[in-house]
Amino acid sequence: MNVTALEWARAQKPLSILEKSVLLVLASLADDHEIVAGQSQRDIAEFVGCSRQAANRALRNLATEQLICNIRDVGDSGRSFYFLNFNGKYELFYRALEARQRGAA
Repeated sequence: MNVTALEWARAQKPLSILEKSVLLVLASLADDHEIVAGQSQRDIAEFVGCSRQAANRALRNLATEQLICNIRDVGDSGRSFYFLNFNGKYELFYRALEARQRGAA
């Protein structure tokens, strides 16, 4: 457990109860590099006590707010890697993603 990640997640505002719960679950599962590996949306939903669709919506909102970065596993496992962005180190990723989205629009 990464205590720094938990403290960071607790301090994030304003988030819905569901978003805060999902973020706290991810922080509790994070390793020392702020990475949560191999958790499916179903796993996260089970931890939080919500539907997979609700967990998916919360994860999308957290990514939109640039609090997490989600990279899906290559293959059919349905698992993802979640990166907690509590020190801003994924800003380059977000810039590239925004540029890609602008190009697709």
